[in-house]
Amino acid sequence: MSQYPYPPPPYSPPIVDPSAWAQAPPNPDGRAAGLWQLILGCLVFVGGTCVGAAIWVAPDELVMQAARQQQASLPPMQNLSLVQEIRLVFSIFSGMMLLTGGLLLLLTIFVRRGGKASTICSIVVNCLVGLFLGMSLLSDLLQVASNPMVIAPLLLTLGVLGLCIVTIAKLVVALKSSGSAQAQAMQQAYYWMMQQQAGAYGQAGYGGGYPPPPQENPAAPPGDSGPAGQPPGA
Repeated sequence: MSQYPYPPPPYSPPIVDPSAWAQAPPNPDGRAAGLWQLILGCLVFVGGTCVGAAIWVAPDELVMQAARQQQASLPPMQNLSLVQEIRLVFSIFSGMMLLTGGLLLLLTIFVRRGGKASTICSIVVNCLVGLFLGMSLLSDLLQVASNPMVIAPLLLTLGVLGLCIVTIAKLVVALKSSGSAQAQAMQQAYYWMMQQQAGAYGQAGYGGGYPPPPQENPAAPPGDSGPAGQPPGA
């Protein structure tokens, strides 16, 4: 039998690990934007929960008193139908806050991963929130001279509006860097492919990883010394 090694196997292209394409490198801009949006989403969601719970737990007298502080033209007597309308309006407002906060929290997951579509949606939602806060701030500024009680809501609205502006700025930066993060993921997958290819060639060598061929034994076993095709001793 021949003592030469087996011929090398035919070349097959290396298989790229799909997880190497899916696992993008850490995106610091996306993580920062996701953190700010997480804080804003939690504030909006908790605020909506508190508004919805307080408007139904508070007694009718307290609801009318709070309404008169905001609007001086309300009738001085208690009107049950007006109280129910106020509660209905605040319930709708609370539901909108809960929906917006939940949407921001859901988009935060994809923003941290560097998703471009989720980042654009987050910018749109944050702009809508900022527009509403700006209108509310303007309304409070117009009432602060005649009603000093709106100073506390004005400061709260101003703080949340500042948080919303910072979140929008972080999202814009994350949107600009999302393309480079995908390019780094492709580069990481390419490096993984080259390492696997180099490791496969290093282990296989020229023989292709096959076991060495069997060696012939020059010493024939007892009782098998006759020529081929003849019985022993013939």
